[in-house]
Amino acid sequence: MHTKILLKSYINATEKITLLFTGPLTDLAKALTVDPTITEHIERLVWMGGTFLSKGNVEEPEHDGTAEWNAFWDPEAVKTVFDTDIKIDMVALESTNQVPLTWDIRQAWANERQYTGVDFLGVSYAAVPPLTHFQTNSTYFSMGCLNYCLYGMPRPRETKDSHGISIYKRTKPRSNIYR
Repeated sequence: MHTKILLKSYINATEKITLLFTGPLTDLAKALTVDPTITEHIERLVWMGGTFLSKGNVEEPEHDGTAEWNAFWDPEAVKTVFDTDIKIDMVALESTNQVPLTWDIRQAWANERQYTGVDFLGVSYAAVPPLTHFQTNSTYFSMGCLNYCLYGMPRPRETKDSHGISIYKRTKPRSNIYR
């Protein structure tokens, strides 16, 4: 079902589109398998997934703990998408650690409840208890925020690593957006 909707959206687009994926790349990979020419309609993909660290966020039996969840969930889809010529802006797991969901942020949202979107965020996260079952003083992270910011901004200063993966930096030389 999702594959058909994606294919129709891509093919009917009057100009190239930017995709934002905050989960596994399964639906995009399926759409590419059905019609590889859809890449002609895609400007770029902003994807929250993968990691450059030796420690990921997957704690599953018989797994070594090195994978990031969105890549772990469907590694074949990641390969399918990365094997295309789509420009990929990868927001890696370690970048999300720079955006902790602190009590101060929750309080700021509570103070801005007059805005529907902020109210929704605040109410949603109000029900989330402190995260203490994995490690003491651990916290949640606002993972999707980086993706939404990158999605909405023009491409910043860009370099490529040895694998051809884009690494972006803000206008200040010391400030990495991700990696």
